[in-house]
Amino acid sequence: MNNSIFYSISADKLTALTAYGEARNEGAEGMIAVINVIRNRTKDSNQFADQSILAATGSVYHAVILKPYQFSPYNASDSQRPKMELIAAGFDSYLLSDANLSKAYELSRMMFTGVLTDNTYGATYFHATYVTPAWASTIPLIGQIGNHIFYGYKTITGIIADVIAENPVTTAIVGFFATLGVYFILRRRHVI
Repeated sequence: MNNSIFYSISADKLTALTAYGEARNEGAEGMIAVINVIRNRTKDSNQFADQSILAATGSVYHAVILKPYQFSPYNASDSQRPKMELIAAGFDSYLLSDANLSKAYELSRMMFTGVLTDNTYGATYFHATYVTPAWASTIPLIGQIGNHIFYGYKTITGIIADVIAENPVTTAIVGFFATLGVYFILRRRHVI
């Protein structure tokens, strides 16, 4: 599968395009979740990046997103593939005419500037609710956002540490309430 057509688009635009392709009907929360899975995967490029794409583009985001069979809109057999190619070729003009793409790009820019919170709590895998991939039973479930189910290897302790790190606390009382909040979020998402 040749994804070189997507090599020339910037990483923030490719990330937005991926969130658009995977979750444009899921609203902002769904697109944020896809963007976070991409970001989380870039933290382990040995596992999640295609090394030949990384060498060709110099971008870990391109190498993660365009790695074969990771994000379905880039699969040759996916019905969205032709649309993804068209948008990539004229991203800026589509940005002006498609509210979902515009929102995805805004969210992607937020992630690249460091102001987007990880609503997946470290997820590196996801799938739509209407499929059950073979790997789903081998990776710990984190939760569900919209019509996507998220997985990853973060422990509850790691999730709590991330929440506290993103919102630094200096007292035990505030830390307790942050932990309690995470508990209720995970409970609502049927993780615990």
